[in-house]
Amino acid sequence: MFKHNKNQIFLCCAEKDIEKVNSVHDGMKARGLNVCFDREDITPKKWESQIENTINKSRYFVACLSKHALQNPIGKKHGFQDYELNKAYSIAQERSDEKFTMIPLMIEDCDLGNNFISGSYQYNIFNEFENELDRLALNMGGGSLSDPNAKDERAEDKKIIEGLMGKAAVTYYAGEYQKAIVLFEDITAIDSGSYEVCYNKGVILEILDRHEEAVSSFDHAININPDDHRALYNKGVSLQSLDRPADAIDAFNQAIKINPDDYESWYCKGNSLDSLDSLVDALGAYDKVTTLKPDHEEAWNNKGIIFGSLNRFDEALAALDQAVKINPNDHEAWYNKGVVLGTLNRHEEAIEAFNQAIKSKPDVHEAWYQKGIALIKLNYHEKALGAFDQATSLKPDDYKSWYSIGVSLDNLGRPKEAIKAYDKSTKIKFSNNTEKSSD
Repeated sequence: MFKHNKNQIFLCCAEKDIEKVNSVHDGMKARGLNVCFDREDITPKKWESQIENTINKSRYFVACLSKHALQNPIGKKHGFQDYELNKAYSIAQERSDEKFTMIPLMIEDCDLGNNFISGSYQYNIFNEFENELDRLALNMGGGSLSDPNAKDERAEDKKIIEGLMGKAAVTYYAGEYQKAIVLFEDITAIDSGSYEVCYNKGVILEILDRHEEAVSSFDHAININPDDHRALYNKGVSLQSLDRPADAIDAFNQAIKINPDDYESWYCKGNSLDSLDSLVDALGAYDKVTTLKPDHEEAWNNKGIIFGSLNRFDEALAALDQAVKINPNDHEAWYNKGVVLGTLNRHEEAIEAFNQAIKSKPDVHEAWYQKGIALIKLNYHEKALGAFDQATSLKPDDYKSWYSIGVSLDNLGRPKEAIKAYDKSTKIKFSNNTEKSSD
């Protein structure tokens, strides 16, 4: 149907995504594109040299991205975990921008939430496979299956900017944030009035903990497009990091006004309200989160903490039970459940909860300490001593654990050792107070 395109395209993906990307490969060929798929067209023999030669001959580099391809896509941490994809990316990074374009192709929703970069330079085929492949093909010199007369209508300056944005995006997904921000700053020098440029630059500045600059970038984005809640959400996150909770709440409220179902803004609003000790209002925000997203374990955990602070212990336990039901390895929820059970003098159950917390994360001294306290309450002083020993091995300057070691030793009839533990506790506490007063 289409004249074969002379521009070579290098298509790459993670090994686990081969089946999905085969359909992309076939669709690109059907649209007249000259495409080399690394998983099909490159032989294992001398693989690396073939990859390098092919990329150096190619005009486009299309990186297929998925949860398999990205390492820890949630929580703003990225990086290509697949060796071959990462190697191909490293080679492609060396090519000149004038003769080579890198393109991110999302083959599935990676659940990146509000803090993801976006724009027309990125192709989300998990939404509209055929339409997005048509758009991709046209932009690389191929044809459209839905409209054989369609052409690439982009102006030359837009092509240049989208090419730079594509490289910046792939670099971002590879986890090379410093390189990505340099690219976005270069793009800003060319086009400072683009919402996509300002927003994406802000996202990466936020990851780099450059929050003042991130807020400024998000403000520019909001001035250009006041109706996108994501920029307001991310502005709020940076304001939280700058310890400006009231301003953060204002940003989250604006985001929620635009998108009332944005559970991330509700959650962060709850965090900011909590930091201001507005516990009832924070609880209302977390309630909204768990209504919109019932499997949000952090919101259930935070609800449990607030219910506990309000002496609503049955509701606290119910919330924390939901958190550990969603994630049985949530050490914080197990720990908080143990604290609530201890407050209710249900010490056997508290010990079991602390054991679960320790099983999930053995290196948290506070869980060992609280387990020791529960054991003391049950007069299991030998076992308590073992728990406190673990706590002090993890945090040697924890005066509370040293004091409790003294209590256990006292109850075991070992007064001389107890006195040494008490002395150690007193010295640590005195030293800590001295350092605080000097500060």
